[in-house]
Amino acid sequence: MPRALIREARAEQIIDKSRFIARLTPVADQAGAEAGLRETRLLWPDARHYVYAWRLRAGEREKCSDDGEPRGTGGRPLLNLLQRAELWDALAVVTRYFGGVLLGTGGLTRAYAGTAQLALARAETVLLRPHILYTLDLPYAAYEKTKRFLTALDAIIEKEEFTAGVTVAFALPAEKADAWEKQAADWGGWAKSARGEEIMK
Repeated sequence: MPRALIREARAEQIIDKSRFIARLTPVADQAGAEAGLRETRLLWPDARHYVYAWRLRAGEREKCSDDGEPRGTGGRPLLNLLQRAELWDALAVVTRYFGGVLLGTGGLTRAYAGTAQLALARAETVLLRPHILYTLDLPYAAYEKTKRFLTALDAIIEKEEFTAGVTVAFALPAEKADAWEKQAADWGGWAKSARGEEIMK
């Protein structure tokens, strides 16, 4: 099942005098992934290589780079690791301080993937579930009652607008959509609920 990172995770090891530092970071989009890579370079500015891979749910986009290491020895193993873990919206960067000993292609692959695996073992993740987006228009008098019902259904409130009435945008676990739609229908015309697309959250 697809998962997402809750917070950053790190790991480090020394292999044949080279220092490898893995950093797993949650990211929302490509701009966030690029910012995370820049931040990693600032954290360890004197390193030789910053091998990375990222996966984004939006458009199911993936990217990886060996950053000067022999082709296929760093970026692809990191991407494979994220894919096997079914981890999305994540950036994996392994920084290397070269210690003067050549590791060979097999050694590099094991070092990069192994260090990232250590970070992944420490990472806190959350299971992504299908959610359905809704927009709801309702009068002020019904706001608190409706909010309590949505909370009981594990709805994620995305946005609220308070004008002549209240407009609430929320994401609801897909398996609870029928319960919500039945309740909205039972409440009658004041609960005007519009069903939108299905997403993973």
